[in-house]
Amino acid sequence: MRVEQRFALALVAVLTLQPLRATYTNFEVSQVHPIALTPSGARLLVVNTPDALLEVFAVAADGRLAPESSIPVGLEPVTVVARTDSEAWVVNHLSDTVSIVDLDRRTTVKTPAVGDEPPISMTRLRQGAEGPITFLCATLGSGVRLGGDRDEDTFLNGSDCAPDDARTWNPAGPVSGLGASGASPTLLGWDEQGTRTGPSVRYDVAAGTISGLRASGPGSAGWLAGDLSTAAYEDGRPDPPAGDGYFCLVRAGNSCASGGFGPAALDTLACTVP
Repeated sequence: MRVEQRFALALVAVLTLQPLRATYTNFEVSQVHPIALTPSGARLLVVNTPDALLEVFAVAADGRLAPESSIPVGLEPVTVVARTDSEAWVVNHLSDTVSIVDLDRRTTVKTPAVGDEPPISMTRLRQGAEGPITFLCATLGSGVRLGGDRDEDTFLNGSDCAPDDARTWNPAGPVSGLGASGASPTLLGWDEQGTRTGPSVRYDVAAGTISGLRASGPGSAGWLAGDLSTAAYEDGRPDPPAGDGYFCLVRAGNSCASGGFGPAALDTLACTVP
């Protein structure tokens, strides 16, 4: 009798030590582009796939995050892109929809249906092809590497001017905010473009004399400095002659575009380091 009681106690102890196991399998689609910053960097957007939510966090100046809102979107959101500081687009895998979200109002304002990706036959893929063909089969979620964002700079290929260059995502534009301070050397400075275009942007500086500008126009300018990575240049030229002065032009450029100096005659000026 005592042996049977001990066996029963041991069996109870074994049963109570077994870990609890779920009675179902939670299938969840792979995410493609689940995190994005708004253009100003003030908000971090994250898709919450199992709960069908867009999680919005406020980004402090020191980089700390604070929860701002949880916005319902479609079923199984897998991708988010910030179109502006106040609008985000969320791709919903199971719903076959796109949720257009107003971040300020904290609500989904439109939900256009996009449908499933149409199937395509092997015969159709081979039409017009020459020579051997290689087919690459990729699982859902690998698109961030194979297609959706090839250079993984958080800008999708369709909105990235250089989808294979992680240091460039927007074309360089005309330079603004050009100013000068101090005598010789004079510090030239202008509004940087790296935040908007990517860190690969470079700057060229052309300069000339005021007397030359009066006589021949902006085309009288010549190369002063080129391939600058920062939005500043220290001009060490001596002071101009009495009654004369200097003028300077700055252009920005990257692999997508050149912002130009302004006058078309100067846009071909080669400002390379000698």
